Amino acid sequence: MAGDLAGGGKGEIDVLAAEKAASKGNADEQMRVWQVLAKYLDLHGRPEQAIRLWKKCIATARFRAFPYTVAAFELLRHGVRLDQFKVLLQQSDPLAPQTKQ
Repeated sequence: MAGDLAGGGKGEIDVLAAEKAASKGNADEQMRVWQVLAKYLDLHGRPEQAIRLWKKCIATARFRAFPYTVAAFELLRHGVRLDQFKVLLQQSDPLAPQTKQ
């Protein structure tokens, strides 16, 4: 994000590289990275990428973690219905493409 901000803050972040870097931390640390990165992307015109990361937070099923709560709020704000959360929690791969219901 620092590099993107230095370049004008256009939201041009390699999300996969950021996720790979985050994967070195524990589950709580990963969720924090996803949540912050998702909000940054959302604020910089990349809501699709943000929604994907927030869905990853939901798929962790770490209900008491603050990033989970924030992700749930943001997904609801973006029109993701509560019944879709159950689908996320049941997926073996939270990064699999979501079908519209």
